[in-house]
Amino acid sequence: MGSLPSPPRPTALPSPENLLSNHVVLDVPPNQIVAVNGTLFSSGDCLNSWKGHIESYDGKLWNEVDGSHKRNLCTLQLQDNYENFPPNDQRLYLTMAPIGSRLFFLTGYRIGGEVPRTMSLVHIFDTSAHTHAWRSFEPMELEGQKELCGHCCVVQLS
Repeated sequence: MGSLPSPPRPTALPSPENLLSNHVVLDVPPNQIVAVNGTLFSSGDCLNSWKGHIESYDGKLWNEVDGSHKRNLCTLQLQDNYENFPPNDQRLYLTMAPIGSRLFFLTGYRIGGEVPRTMSLVHIFDTSAHTHAWRSFEPMELEGQKELCGHCCVVQLS
């Protein structure tokens, strides 16, 4: 009779950068998982670019970040009466980029009508805030249908 193999030895948790590269290998869009101050944050996955909240990774599980729930990124937090808000299924693009302790979300929506237009919005989620973490900028409307080519790129100048 042979002996049973010994169980695998526990290893240290991989760094956020290694985890992030592993997610890219698993075909998770790189703009949906980002590292902020050593913590991984996610806003979506391969199926949904926006889950309705932000999640952080504790080394074992993804957990919803308190205060991050936002039903859709089509609305402004303080000005939900903007008359031209399109339905969520008209989203053309959504991408996320970290800058400092903040997550910036750039969204673009198709607006119907005789002349097609695109509405772009920028939302900011402050990962270090304990309350009122969301902030939104005024929407910008442009004639024609726009596309986001590529992913956001963040350059930090020291």
